Amino acid sequence: MTGTEVIVAAFQELGIIVSGGTPSDNDLTWGLGKLNRMLKSWSADGLNLHYRVEEFFSLVSGTTSYTIGSGANFDTVRPKVIEQAFIRDSGHDYPVGIRPAAEYWTLREKTTEDRPLKLYYDPTYPNGTIYLYYTPNSVYSLHIVSQKPLLTYVSAGTEIILPGEYEDCLVLNLAIRFASRYGKVVSGELRLDAQKALSGVRGLNLSGQMQGIELGIPGGRQGSIYNIDSDY
Repeated sequence: MTGTEVIVAAFQELGIIVSGGTPSDNDLTWGLGKLNRMLKSWSADGLNLHYRVEEFFSLVSGTTSYTIGSGANFDTVRPKVIEQAFIRDSGHDYPVGIRPAAEYWTLREKTTEDRPLKLYYDPTYPNGTIYLYYTPNSVYSLHIVSQKPLLTYVSAGTEIILPGEYEDCLVLNLAIRFASRYGKVVSGELRLDAQKALSGVRGLNLSGQMQGIELGIPGGRQGSIYNIDSDY
């Protein structure tokens, strides 16, 4: 869901624009600022929304560990959780198992080189660290699916994959923040729905869970739970 889609949906909740209508550039710019201030306000209040994203990075032959975060080996937003990974090699994809970081340190031999089969993620701050087993024996492309904190929409056109509960929470609460500027009265129903959506997201945030979203990544459905007994 893009920032524009969130803003347009909020306008529609208030009847400011009808289905198929578009806001002016000025309204869109103002709405994006309002959306980002709402996200920052929630973050300051301890509520961090998270989104899923697939990214890929080049591995270095003979290098086992990689930092990930702003300015790190993998220069991107630091993930909260890495849910799934695979190696792409010569047009073929090979799943990489996600394992608890603590398990990496129990490996007796960490330097054996081959195509990586397992990934261990330590979400240290400010940058996380990814450990691979086996150590890459070639320059592979590592694809990962991770959860990242949604702090701002960089632009109105930025598209972010969100669970349905998050979409309702953003749209309904943003509509309430839009109302006074456009002389609209917030109905009791809208206010109640917005409060319920926000409470639901707070519950997800506290439990650390996101509903699975099918992204078509090799190795199964997103949001699956790691099973230490079955090794996946």
